[in-house]
Amino acid sequence: MKKFYETAKNTMHAACHSYGIVASVTQISNYKRIWTRDSVICGLMGWIIKDQKISDSLKMSILQLAKHQGPNGEIPSNIELDEKLQVINVSYGSTVGRIDTLGWFVIGAIHVLKAEPDLEKKLMPVIKKALKQYNCLEMNLGGLVYVPQGGNWADDYNVEGYLLYDQLVRLWALRCYEKYTQVKSYAKKLEELIQIKFWQNEKEFWLCGYKPGSHDERFDFFAHILTWLLKLNTKKQMTDTIKFISEQRVNNTTLIPAFSPVVKEVDNEYSSLLNMAGPEFKNFPHCYHNGGVWPMLNGLWGLALYYNNLKEESEKICKDLVQVISANNYRFQEYFHGVTLEGEGTEPCAWSAATPLALYNLLNKKTRRLIC
Repeated sequence: MKKFYETAKNTMHAACHSYGIVASVTQISNYKRIWTRDSVICGLMGWIIKDQKISDSLKMSILQLAKHQGPNGEIPSNIELDEKLQVINVSYGSTVGRIDTLGWFVIGAIHVLKAEPDLEKKLMPVIKKALKQYNCLEMNLGGLVYVPQGGNWADDYNVEGYLLYDQLVRLWALRCYEKYTQVKSYAKKLEELIQIKFWQNEKEFWLCGYKPGSHDERFDFFAHILTWLLKLNTKKQMTDTIKFISEQRVNNTTLIPAFSPVVKEVDNEYSSLLNMAGPEFKNFPHCYHNGGVWPMLNGLWGLALYYNNLKEESEKICKDLVQVISANNYRFQEYFHGVTLEGEGTEPCAWSAATPLALYNLLNKKTRRLIC
């Protein structure tokens, strides 16, 4: 455990700079940039473990992103800086914009403001504008945000429509805003709408999403984690979902893939995955979003279980994460293969170290709770 703790912390600190947190120190496929989602998730883990270096870098990430907010409230997907720390590229997405960056930015910004309220004049107008952009993205004033294919963290995966994950990120952002400002917004109504639209009574797990003409009943691990972090589950839903999630476990461990079932070459959907691919195809069966096992997600799952008084289950996840990370020589790869648990993707990824590190701290050291 000592080696894991030291290497995870060093990996996180290496990604923290005076200008923000980068997704990876490796200059490959644009990973050495400030990515809103990665940076905020890493920063939130720094908040939990009370790490000042990580928190300072989160603040700089948030200030950089705020500075480059789009005219309608858009938050960049990522920002690239040159060797002189001058911004040379601001991306709001590739073929489509990244919708979830709005929520992640607000969540991160509120955590920054909680520690440094003197930044309110700089950040609160940006926060309000980002939340207003969410309203525009409802399009039909129906209360839920419509997400185009490629519009969230699963950018090379074939999910689109009214996606549960994105509604939950928005809900978390609204809750953070309400708790900081003490001003009621849309959070409670959104929570009620999520329960109505996404819980499948007959299937006993949360719907991935829906769009005109179809429902997406695939298992979305990130969405399920967020329902637990935000404590949306009733006692029965907790029992049902933890049973369902446990059935997705990989290779005799407690670790869970990002999505299931896996799309295979013989499936009609596979051509859609091929068409979604960016510069290179990553979604081979049991890889990347297509059934890959992400340390970042499993670390968050351990946190969510702990926050719901399931410490023993959290300890098992932490143990398995450390063992698999150790077996992969502490390289903190982006994800593990969904069958072999061999590390794959970009390495080291900051958030692959961040959430397991926070989980370890939660189980062994004094920590601070997230605002959610």
